Amino acid sequence: RRVHCWVLVMAGKREVAENYFVEPSTGRRYPCNNSPYEGVEFIWNHTNFWVNMQEGTINRDNNGAILHGISWDLKNTDKWEYVLEAADPLESLSHSDDTVDPLGMTTTGIVNTPAGGGEEGMEGEVPSTPMQAAPMGAPISSTTKDARKTQSIRKGPGMQVEPGEDEEDEEKRSHEQLIDMPPSWVPKLRIPREVFDMRCPKGIKMTVFDKCVFEVYAMFGECARWDGKVCKLTIFQDDERTKPLEVREVFSRRKDRLRERRNFSLTEKTVESFDPGSAYGLKEVTNVAKKRREVHFYETARLDGLLTRIEEFGVKLVEIFRQRDDRLVYRSATYDPLPSKPSTPPQAATGMKRMGRKKKHEDPVQPIRKMTEKFTCVKGGGAPEECVRKRTFYVSGDQVRLDYHYGRDRVTTNCRIYSRDGVSQIIQIDPLKPKPKDQVLLEEWQSLILAEKECMNSTRDVEKECKAIVHLRNKDEQDIKLDKPYYDIVRVKVEESDDEGAGEEEAAEHDYLSPFLAPGQGGRQMSMPDALKVRESCLKALKDRLIERANIIQARHDEETAALAKEQTMYIRDRDTYTRQQEEEYERRCEQSTFRIHILEQRLKRHEEQALQKYYDLDAKLRSDPRLSMLMSAP
Repeated sequence: RRVHCWVLVMAGKREVAENYFVEPSTGRRYPCNNSPYEGVEFIWNHTNFWVNMQEGTINRDNNGAILHGISWDLKNTDKWEYVLEAADPLESLSHSDDTVDPLGMTTTGIVNTPAGGGEEGMEGEVPSTPMQAAPMGAPISSTTKDARKTQSIRKGPGMQVEPGEDEEDEEKRSHEQLIDMPPSWVPKLRIPREVFDMRCPKGIKMTVFDKCVFEVYAMFGECARWDGKVCKLTIFQDDERTKPLEVREVFSRRKDRLRERRNFSLTEKTVESFDPGSAYGLKEVTNVAKKRREVHFYETARLDGLLTRIEEFGVKLVEIFRQRDDRLVYRSATYDPLPSKPSTPPQAATGMKRMGRKKKHEDPVQPIRKMTEKFTCVKGGGAPEECVRKRTFYVSGDQVRLDYHYGRDRVTTNCRIYSRDGVSQIIQIDPLKPKPKDQVLLEEWQSLILAEKECMNSTRDVEKECKAIVHLRNKDEQDIKLDKPYYDIVRVKVEESDDEGAGEEEAAEHDYLSPFLAPGQGGRQMSMPDALKVRESCLKALKDRLIERANIIQARHDEETAALAKEQTMYIRDRDTYTRQQEEEYERRCEQSTFRIHILEQRLKRHEEQALQKYYDLDAKLRSDPRLSMLMSAP
């Protein structure tokens, strides 16, 4: 026979919907009706012990199926008999469920024997009453006074409490008979909060696996890493763990919102993942050294609807959009290779050296060979074959090609090709449909010229943004900044509260009347003229301070108002020369200035309301001061 214990988690607490088992040796979770256990004999927790009274609950051959019919209602004494008596027979269960054990965990015991077999450690029958199972000389329990009066409680053989006895005698005998659960011999585990938050004793914990090393770093405290790294997983190719295959790093509290970085050493590939709120709306950046960069963005973080941007360095640039007003879903630019640089610079060939300021080095602009834009069909609009599906600008070939959406039951599409010299070629699928007029084609050609310039400008802007993102990422990695953790904030607040407490003690020792008292007066009672002089001096000092504060607020208010008026005058004078960006900047400055003026007005109003109350409070404090008691006795 094998005796085994495991954990039973009862339903009802912490949103536990149903009972389930937890195997301590593996940590696995099993439902009560589908587990590897063959039976249950008893259950206990820190307050009581329940014996299973249900028949047929131990069977070796059923492989856990016998637990299908077990009732886990511990309040049913016909199926579960409690061993330790309490003031209330079910008090230990309700007490455990409500206060002591919030997880609702109990420990379950099992004996792997055939059905009908007994356990060696439990000889004979189960006692008919709980107290027959209690050992002789058990410790006396001091329980509550709400003892159950109707149940017969045995103290020993032949002794029983009759229903007609006095309540005091019955309560006394109940107290004598109650016993407690034996205390645990394991001391209670106590871990300080600051040590628990660190997650590892010395700031780092390393675990070595087969072809893998896992490192955990402290998240808070002095042992936390300067770069915000909280864990690192290194996967190797060989068993000796000398050739790294992949390195995964997880970060926390980074201001650049970096969450995870994965480095693949063989392919020189790096994948960085970001949390929402990152610069430019970055979600994931995949970079293959000197070959390719793929950037995914958060859809809600960008106004242009950009989802993905793919750069094949020196070859192609692709952007994918979603939910744009102009129906654009795809844009790409294909580049021509850069012209080769001359081997001999002009200065060396002529033998002359140019003098002057050294210009800032800029990367050469790579020529674009082709640009492509793709659009969705207009929903609820005209026929699909009239909507442009693809627009291709052949920059080097001086052509523009328009491909239209497929019509209903069509396998080919309409197409129009325009040349720089104004010649157009129209491929129309429906021969019965009239061809467009020359005026319509001319207007379309002019709009395409403007669209090509706009597409070219957008592509160059994207190139600048790509360089800006790379520059920002390099800057963030060189100067890593972390958000202050909550643990450190709480610790600093505790230290500041201690400092404030010490400051309050010092302030308590300071006498507020000391600047106005004559030397040597101290705590002695003053005469009427001296008391009046001290009172007037103290009130005058408070009044001067309140007036000075009001003047400061009013001066700041006048300064902000004058600045706003000057800004509005300049805008009215030069409004015609302002660009849209300058107008937006002007509106932003006006909004901020108006907000500051509003705050200063509220602060001045609040100061005026509180000034009079502070004056009255100080006057009352002076009248109640024992040293100025002569003021109260004045006629």
